[in-house]
Amino acid sequence: MTNSIIDQILKLFDVKLLVKFGDRKELSSDIDILIISNDFDGISNLKRNEFIKRIDKSLDPLCLTTEQFARLKESNSSLYICIKKTLILLYGNKTAFF
Repeated sequence: MTNSIIDQILKLFDVKLLVKFGDRKELSSDIDILIISNDFDGISNLKRNEFIKRIDKSLDPLCLTTEQFARLKESNSSLYICIKKTLILLYGNKTAFF
């Protein structure tokens, strides 16, 4: 993922955290990213994803508010565990969230 893509995301939203995650052993054409921003409040998941995919179609974004991420973390779901184990920090302070 290029700095240009990251910069474009940061210009669109007040991003608290941006990480790349997922199993890097798989041969996949998409890039799983987690974006945490309270700017997503009131925007449907579909619209959130559309905003990000306009930047780069290979991105597979998970766009959450801080509250939504807190609920995901509390659930300790397999998705949260995957993110926590495989994350690569692209922007923000991961210790504030993990």
